[in-house]
Amino acid sequence: MRSLIQKEPGARRAHPALLLDDAEELARTAERLRGLGFEVDWTDRATFPGHERCHAHDAHGNRVELLAIPRGA
Repeated sequence: MRSLIQKEPGARRAHPALLLDDAEELARTAERLRGLGFEVDWTDRATFPGHERCHAHDAHGNRVELLAIPRGA
């Protein structure tokens, strides 16, 4: 996993993005976060070309992005 800082056009502020090894790890991590009580948002899942992603907010309300390159992409 690598940590990235990403600023999207029109975003109110930059947020950290964690690049996971693959889409399966992304799904497992999202489920783990959900199991810990965090809300995971998949709304933007396919909006970043060549990646799958989801967003969550940390305990301080900061947006955190999780993304992965699907196998075969």
